[in-house]
Amino acid sequence: MRIRKAIANDVAGIRRLLDEQNTFNTELQPTVFRRSSVPSLRVESIFDDEASQMWVAECQGRLVGFIEFPIRETKNLPVLVPRTYVYIQELIVSEAWQSRGVGTELMEAARSWTRDHGIRSLRTSVVPHNESALAFYRRQGFDDLYGNHRSLPIRHPCRGMSDAGHPRPRTDEALLSSTVSQAKKLPCV
Repeated sequence: MRIRKAIANDVAGIRRLLDEQNTFNTELQPTVFRRSSVPSLRVESIFDDEASQMWVAECQGRLVGFIEFPIRETKNLPVLVPRTYVYIQELIVSEAWQSRGVGTELMEAARSWTRDHGIRSLRTSVVPHNESALAFYRRQGFDDLYGNHRSLPIRHPCRGMSDAGHPRPRTDEALLSSTVSQAKKLPCV
């Protein structure tokens, strides 16, 4: 299995995965979701958005998962501290490939990219009834903040104090220097 940045030739595979996810969501919560091709219509526009990243998991020439994560800013409200964060917009792994480490590797790609770009947190939201996704994000270290929103602080190799004035925890240099290209290889079986 290989984790890499998505390219235009991946659109068909990404659409297939979005369609699979749409079917799952429709069956999970039919009062909230309906069958639609609308999610796949926005795929091409992602490649034109400099604030958004998309990475794919590929095995034997077939896409088995992808992660999309745009950079976002907190709302400009007087009561909020301005922050930049990465938002996990989509993390989809084909049902046949779930529980095989694909989602974890895609999440590590997002973590590495976030860390390498000096951004301090990842956020996402999860459909409340999607127990497998909730369990996955908890295993990944996301905190339950409120409702269906999750957050994961990213540790940086910088020394000294954090933005909040707290000492930065020391971290394993091997973890900090890991990149997607150095990610462990998973078998395509």
